[in-house]
Amino acid sequence: MSEEVASANINNNVVEHVNEEQEFFFEEPDQNSWTPSGVMADLPSEIFRKNLLSSSTRKTILQAEPKNRCISFSPPNMDRRIWNSMSRTSRDHDKDIRSLLYRFSAAIRPIDNSLRLIYASKPEEAANKETKEAWLQLEQTVLNSRALVLDALSFGNDLRKEQALKSISPNFKKPTEHEEVFGEDLVEIIRRENETNKLFNDAAWQKRRSNQSYTSRTQSFTPVNFKLPSKPSNYRGRGRGSNWQPRTQNQGNQYNGGQQNRQSST
Repeated sequence: MSEEVASANINNNVVEHVNEEQEFFFEEPDQNSWTPSGVMADLPSEIFRKNLLSSSTRKTILQAEPKNRCISFSPPNMDRRIWNSMSRTSRDHDKDIRSLLYRFSAAIRPIDNSLRLIYASKPEEAANKETKEAWLQLEQTVLNSRALVLDALSFGNDLRKEQALKSISPNFKKPTEHEEVFGEDLVEIIRRENETNKLFNDAAWQKRRSNQSYTSRTQSFTPVNFKLPSKPSNYRGRGRGSNWQPRTQNQGNQYNGGQQNRQSST
């Protein structure tokens, strides 16, 4: 068996193992489930694919469902300072998430219109107990649907925030959900202490000064091995032998006189 085939088999096994873990993780053994029948049996049950609406169909549905005037269905824009610091890939990814949230937010429109009909048909006080209970159950079911949609939209907005911070600072880590000693009071404590006695600022300043003092001490005691550049061993000046000595003035005159004598004899 070649290395490529073995590697492919390993990758397939890993993918199957991951899929099994995901199915196990998302599988919730809920005994309160039910099986649709009648007209509901014909409704789509594969909710993650093959259910895209055409532009005309989606437009028709939205026109038939008036929107709540108090709700802004457009997802919030990314802060300009953060947006300018994000990479191009992160910007494109944020645009995709924003488009998804915008499309999903449209589900609030039919939910709110259903609530309008529910509250308009609230049973009278004289109605029997079964009618009241049925109405209450219908109200709670629609409210639960609205709460789940808002939960998904808020989760998507937090996801945009987390992805943007990771794009700017790859070492960013999402705050842990474990309870800590100070909890949410830590920020307020630091702010109050900084306003009163500058405790944390002074501590940071003293630590920085101590580090600078330590660095200067270590540099002052660092031995410096400085040597003058030495001449190469084979270097000899012009006209200087190994026994070279400086010439006196008389020797220079003798040299000039000898040169003049030679010129006169010639």
